[in-house]
Amino acid sequence: MRIALLGVGLLVLWQAGGMLLLVFAACLVAVVLHALSRPLARFAPMAHGYALAITVIAILGAMAAAIAFLGVQIRGDFEFLVAEVPKTLDRELGRIGIDTSAIDLGKLDSGSWTGMLGGLANYTGAAVSVAMNTFLVVVGGVFLAAQPRLYRHIVVYLFPKRMCRTTLSVLNNTGAALRRWMLGQILLMAGIGVITTLGLMLIGVPSALGLGILAAFLEFIPVAGPVIAAVPGVLVGFSNGFDVGMWTLALYIGVQQIESSFVIPMVQRHTVSLAPALGLLAIIVFGFWFGALGVMLSAPLAVFLQVLVAQLYSRDLLGWKIDIPGTARAGQ
Repeated sequence: MRIALLGVGLLVLWQAGGMLLLVFAACLVAVVLHALSRPLARFAPMAHGYALAITVIAILGAMAAAIAFLGVQIRGDFEFLVAEVPKTLDRELGRIGIDTSAIDLGKLDSGSWTGMLGGLANYTGAAVSVAMNTFLVVVGGVFLAAQPRLYRHIVVYLFPKRMCRTTLSVLNNTGAALRRWMLGQILLMAGIGVITTLGLMLIGVPSALGLGILAAFLEFIPVAGPVIAAVPGVLVGFSNGFDVGMWTLALYIGVQQIESSFVIPMVQRHTVSLAPALGLLAIIVFGFWFGALGVMLSAPLAVFLQVLVAQLYSRDLLGWKIDIPGTARAGQ
């Protein structure tokens, strides 16, 4: 019977995986908003709702200011990258004997035009879907952060009464772990973005700001993210000369060495550590299971599962006396 229920649960998880990931993403937004608004509510002092409203307004204001002052430059940088990186990649692949001329978009018949219009419609539909999902995740995160106790008790009521204390403990511990990891990750992303941007500016690589922003966002993906971020930067560097390309390559390698040797250990001292092998495994598993969204959320999902396994399996079931990742005791 238990095996059958487990099979049904896995089937439901497989079919509803995309929806569950969006709910998880909304929970991450709520965790960040709650972590940012809680100090304001505590030291102001003011009600949690007012603190959350001020936090959301401050974030929106910062984003609006960034768009007003840097929006044109950022847009120009990404337009340059979209146009330059494919051409540079084609040229470099041609040097090693890989012919990319087989794809000729200029030779299109009427049927090809129909296919192109269909592809454009699919692209537009995908863009609208991403925008709607992002909007729903953000709004859902705000609602979750506004009344965390209400939604916590809703989850508790889904389990038998005898499991009330365990369920609350799991929710509190996973929330603490995700909060510590998210705040540490935000600091890490900001640091990587600033260092990469300044380094590329000093080297003289075009679109340094766009490449720095790209490096910051891809830092959210463990192991593979920094490697992916380095590819367009190095290609743009080599498109401006061999010396510039080598300096750009050295910059990305140096940033990763500094990150792995000094920044990550310092951040993880006060947050939640995620082993590189576990991060890579999470990318493979969740990417295969849920696609691109699974890759993007692989790290926080791994942190979430790490807490569940440590508390429910290793400590409660097997009886090991271990600290739960993300709790105050484990963070000491």
